[in-house]
Amino acid sequence: MTPANWVVCDADYLRAPVSLVGGKARGLGAILDRKAPCPPSFCVTTTALRECVAALTGGTHVLGDVPEIVRDLDAPARLDEEIRAHLRALPGYTGGPMRLAVRSSFVSEDSRHAMSPGIYLSEIGTCTPEEVTAAVLRVWASGYTPEALEYRRAHGMPLFELGMAVVVQHAPTPVAGGVAYTVLPGTDDATAVFIEYADGSPAGVVDNLVAVRTCVVGKRTRAVPDLGPGLFGQAHASELVRYSLDLERAHDAPLDLEWLVDEQNELWLLQAREVPYPALSTLANRYVDDARRTTLRSPKLTPFRIAATEQVRTVPASLILPAAFIEFRRCGDVATPALLEDCRAACLPYVERGPVSLRSVYWSALHSGDQMPQSGLLTTVDDCVEHIQAFWRFVRDRGLDDYTAEVALLVCNWTDLRASVIATVPADSSTATVAALYGQLGGLESCAHDVYEVDLGDYNARRELVPDKPEAVLTPGQPPEPVAAEARTARVLNAAEITAVGRNLAAIRRAQGAARVELLVLNEHDSATEADLVVTWQVSPLSPAEVALRYYRVKPGTGGEVSGRVFAVRDLADVRALDDESDGRLVYVDFAHAGSRDPALGVALASALRKSGCPVLLRGSLLSHLAALLRDYGVPVYPVVESLDALAGTSVVMVEPVG
Repeated sequence: MTPANWVVCDADYLRAPVSLVGGKARGLGAILDRKAPCPPSFCVTTTALRECVAALTGGTHVLGDVPEIVRDLDAPARLDEEIRAHLRALPGYTGGPMRLAVRSSFVSEDSRHAMSPGIYLSEIGTCTPEEVTAAVLRVWASGYTPEALEYRRAHGMPLFELGMAVVVQHAPTPVAGGVAYTVLPGTDDATAVFIEYADGSPAGVVDNLVAVRTCVVGKRTRAVPDLGPGLFGQAHASELVRYSLDLERAHDAPLDLEWLVDEQNELWLLQAREVPYPALSTLANRYVDDARRTTLRSPKLTPFRIAATEQVRTVPASLILPAAFIEFRRCGDVATPALLEDCRAACLPYVERGPVSLRSVYWSALHSGDQMPQSGLLTTVDDCVEHIQAFWRFVRDRGLDDYTAEVALLVCNWTDLRASVIATVPADSSTATVAALYGQLGGLESCAHDVYEVDLGDYNARRELVPDKPEAVLTPGQPPEPVAAEARTARVLNAAEITAVGRNLAAIRRAQGAARVELLVLNEHDSATEADLVVTWQVSPLSPAEVALRYYRVKPGTGGEVSGRVFAVRDLADVRALDDESDGRLVYVDFAHAGSRDPALGVALASALRKSGCPVLLRGSLLSHLAALLRDYGVPVYPVVESLDALAGTSVVMVEPVG
């Protein structure tokens, strides 16, 4: 295989440069490389297009003439002969008409920076070899339509690049199909696989032609919900999730996969393209920071995030940031002198106070951080730096540094505890239930403890249970020890400490809602008040957060996520009218009126809306080509399931999530 190839078989897609076979063919190559089911195909390369253009023009054309030249191309005998030869090599070819998909594979297509959703042409149906060659010419031409040029112009890409390859692929007859995303659309939440599906062709889903159904599967549990009756069942969904996650690991990026189930009940993957995911900020190459400035997602850091805006007390702590781990890996798993110096400087103040604890605050959408190594009592800076590097090697050796991973460490001192507190803070009650015990929280398993009902308005205990407490776990990991006789029947927390607990819990509920909270009561020291001795240690949701599917309903009134007057767009004249008055409008688009996807309207709409700032109420799938195109242009999209025709041009409406 050389860059002179006019046609490349699918077994060579991964070995071929993207400049030869385009983005879609490379995505198919990745599917085949992971042994996932993918219909056989071949690719008519960009070399074929360039040499056909050169043969027509003698190599003397100017860039601005490319659209007209490509539109007028005739197929040379060599192109037709090579297409026929590769058709004969496709499994199932009998010499007669065959059901095929002829699809664009532009060099920039299906990349994480330019997905090109629905911009270029795809043709699917039964056709003869002669018709395949003609379809290839039409797909070539689709790379140079006004909307395709506008898309590339908007994304800063070369306009007249002869970069259109074409995939010719066997097309199984679908009974069901759709799209799977390994990141929840419109978010950076990569914790679940989001599937939209319908009976019939996947084109019905991506082109907004049918009502869609949805399925959300958590990546760690992979538990598929009951899908009810239909041609796409739980076994298909489990298989699709398995392939999606395997491909995601191979790409180390979130994916958008198109798929179908055929008449033989077999699942096929038709396309895999990377979708954007925000890169970790390196904070201008800073490797450490105060924990209260964190934007990292580890739940262990929730108290520090809340403390940045609320009056919640935490222990003093610093972070060894993910940027430090990124630098460690970038330098061949070696810590540079500058990196080591920053880590040493971060640990030194804590070493001077007493024994240091280095706690993992790793977060990943794909892997649990529960079994990460935590340090023992570290007493020197060298011990701290050695543990930091050992932790980084632990993450590297186990392949835990996936594209979502935030590899960080919390630096703090081991706390000298007098008591521990665990509290439940309901969202719909004026009081919190507080359990308090001497020593470590581990004593909850075997030792008696106080229970208080603390008012979240005045922070007083309304009710309390104070039992005899003969033992407490005073040292982590050690058996219970006797409690001093005078403390056994006394309250664990005094009035000032209960008030401090109540203030922390009220602030946490304002910031977090219903929560389970762990607090520590430190032993007294000279400079601390009783309120200073109560610190928040862990905060977690009181019940698992349900995944929001991000479909919306519209009703009269103001408020919600957005509000305004509904303006219906059905053709290009409506798009142009946006320029006249866009303030306060919610643009409503329903492609069912047109009966099919219209790329020209989609690009014109996306371009106009980016200028106008109007949000879009889109009737149809949030994974459709148009929804993806609008997100690609940075336009706010609110998918709705009901018709809004009756609301167009009437009173002001508000938009709120469904469910």
